[in-house]
Amino acid sequence: MRPAFDIIETIYERIVDFLFATGRTPSQVVLSPASYRRLLEIRRDAPGCLVSLTTVEIVIDEVLPDTEVQVAG
Repeated sequence: MRPAFDIIETIYERIVDFLFATGRTPSQVVLSPASYRRLLEIRRDAPGCLVSLTTVEIVIDEVLPDTEVQVAG
């Protein structure tokens, strides 16, 4: 059985990886449209869960696969 894709866990992993690699937090999180919609659903159902994402710009990339998250400085 394939493990389920956890968008929140993936975002935090990418942010931490970026932080350790560069010494600073990213300014952008790049998501697919489907992943962004999932974030909106999570925010609606559990609003306190995404507090730390309020300081980064969320960019929607139409060609990014749904299970990929990128961060940029």
